[in-house]
Amino acid sequence: MRYVALVHKEPGSAFGVIIPDVPGCFSAGDDLDEALRNAGEALSFHLEGEAHPPARTAEAVLADPAVADLLPGALVATVSPQADGNVALDETLARRLDEAAERHGVSRTEFVDRTLRRALEEN
Repeated sequence: MRYVALVHKEPGSAFGVIIPDVPGCFSAGDDLDEALRNAGEALSFHLEGEAHPPARTAEAVLADPAVADLLPGALVATVSPQADGNVALDETLARRLDEAAERHGVSRTEFVDRTLRRALEEN
């Protein structure tokens, strides 16, 4: 399921992403690709264990008066929850993974993605 995302950027700030159909779901990133990736991750966490609210079309979101204040200068995109890659990790491994991701300046998801791609390419 794809949700409409509104992306905005103020001078000197990161890209911000708001998902109007999922109240309270927002994210950010230093560039547009990172912001949208992070929004998919935030959406996954936000919806975890919850029924997915219905996703409206872009036209319906843009016509919603409650969204009008968010629109000036916003880019409209779509994001999906990243539910396919859920993996259970023990606490120690999860902490080490987070520390490694932080050292590389990326999210846990991006670190795992890069590392697995590299390992799979070597095989």
